[in-house]
Amino acid sequence: MTGYGLAVAVESLVAHSPVPVVLDVDMGERAPETVEVAAYYLVSESLTNVAKYARASQATVVIRHADGQLTVE
Repeated sequence: MTGYGLAVAVESLVAHSPVPVVLDVDMGERAPETVEVAAYYLVSESLTNVAKYARASQATVVIRHADGQLTVE
């Protein structure tokens, strides 16, 4: 994950998700590595839980990095 960054890593998660995912990423610049790793695991676990428990037909992941803050929705 660290070589290509959070956006590419999350795109890979979305590509392998059994539930269709709308992905909206605007990183601007990269966040610190530890923050990107934490965000990656947050998205990974969230998509796993959506697939297992939510009975959802679609999920949406929005990631923004601006003014030194990374937001994941």
